[in-house]
Amino acid sequence: MMGRRGFSAVMRSGKMWRTRRLRPVARVALLIAAAVLALVTVGFAISAGEFVLGDFTMLLLSGGIAAFAWQPAAAAFSVLAICTFEVFYRASGSGALNLAMLMGLVAATCSPWLVAGYALATVGLAWYASVGDSTLHDNGALGVAGAALVSLLIGFASRFAAAREELLDAERRRTVAVLDRMAHDERERIADELHDGIAHDLTLVLFQARALPRFTTEKDRDISYAAIERSAQRAHGSIRALLALIREPGELRADSAARYGVGLPANVTALAELLEGAGIEIKTSVDAKPGSLPSEVEHEFVRLAIEAVTNILKHAPTSISVSIDLAVRKTEAEFTVLNVTPHGPSNSGAPSSGQGLERARQRIEKLGGRITAKPTATGWVTNATLPLADVR
Repeated sequence: MMGRRGFSAVMRSGKMWRTRRLRPVARVALLIAAAVLALVTVGFAISAGEFVLGDFTMLLLSGGIAAFAWQPAAAAFSVLAICTFEVFYRASGSGALNLAMLMGLVAATCSPWLVAGYALATVGLAWYASVGDSTLHDNGALGVAGAALVSLLIGFASRFAAAREELLDAERRRTVAVLDRMAHDERERIADELHDGIAHDLTLVLFQARALPRFTTEKDRDISYAAIERSAQRAHGSIRALLALIREPGELRADSAARYGVGLPANVTALAELLEGAGIEIKTSVDAKPGSLPSEVEHEFVRLAIEAVTNILKHAPTSISVSIDLAVRKTEAEFTVLNVTPHGPSNSGAPSSGQGLERARQRIEKLGGRITAKPTATGWVTNATLPLADVR
C-alpha cells in the first residue's frame, strides 16, 4: 500500500496534472464502446423505420467519445457542445446524464482547468434540465450529480495510477542509471589499478630484463636485478590490492600517487633514478614545497609523471635525455615531461592502447585543466596545466 508521502509526491508531480492520452488497451476498449454505441443507435433507427434528430446527435456523441482516444481536449469540447444542444434545443435530460457519465474520461485525460470547467457545465446543465421543461424531473439532478461524482473519482483514480506508474518507472530508470554509474566507476577504478600499478611495474621488469644481457659488469647486473625485484614486489602488492578492491569495493587500496614516496618531488626523484639506471640523462626542475600545491593537483601530476616515464621506457627506451619540469604560477601549475631520442619520435613496437593518457585527460579535464601529448622534432612531450584557485 502506498504511504502518505508517496501519495503526496504523486499529487504534487507535474505528471499527475498534465494532459495525457489513454493507454493503448483503454484506447481500444473506448473505440469498441463507441462503435457499439453507434451500431446500437443505427439499429434502433432501422427498427423504428426513421432516423430522427436524437439518433443523429447520438452518432455525433459516439464520434466525440471515440475522439478521446486521440485528442482528449477536443473530444471534451465536442461532447460538451453535443450534450448542451441536447439539453437546450431538444429538452432532453439525457444530455446532462451523458455529460456526467463521461466525466471520468475528461478527468483521466484533460488538464485540471478543463476538468473543472466541464464539471461546472455538467452541474449547470443538470440544474437547468431539472427546473426547465425537459425529461429530467424531481431528483434527476441529484442522480446526475451522483453519477458525475462517481465518474470523476474513477477518472482521477485512473490518472493517479498512470502518474504513479510513470513516477515509479522514472525512479527505476534513475536507480538503474546510478547503479550503472557505480559499476562503471568501479570498473574504471580496477582498470586504473591495473594500468597505474601492475602495468607500470611489469613494464619496468620487461625493460630491465631486456637490458640485462647488455650489462657487462657485475655491479650493473646487480642493480638491474634489484630493480626487477623491486618492480616485481610492487606488482605483487598491486595484484593483492586489486584482489582486495574486487572482493571489498569499500576497502582502502594503495595509492598509485605514492608508489615512490609521498609528494611530487619524492616521486620525481625516484623516477629520475629509474631513468638514470636505464642510461638516460635526466634533468628535473620540480620545486614544490609541502602544501604549495592542492592535493588533487599534486596527485594528478604524480600519476602523469609515472605514466610519461612508463611510456618512455616502453616506447622510447633509446632516449638520450628526459626533462621533468614543474612551473607554479599564481593561478595555475604546469607540468611537463619531455624526452629526446636519437632520431626523433620513435616507437619500440610495444603495444599501446592509449588508455593511460586518455584516462589522464579525463581526470585533468574534470579538474578544469588541459593536457597535450604529442611528438616533437626530437622526441615526445607530455604537458598538463591545472588551475590552482578552483581546486583549493
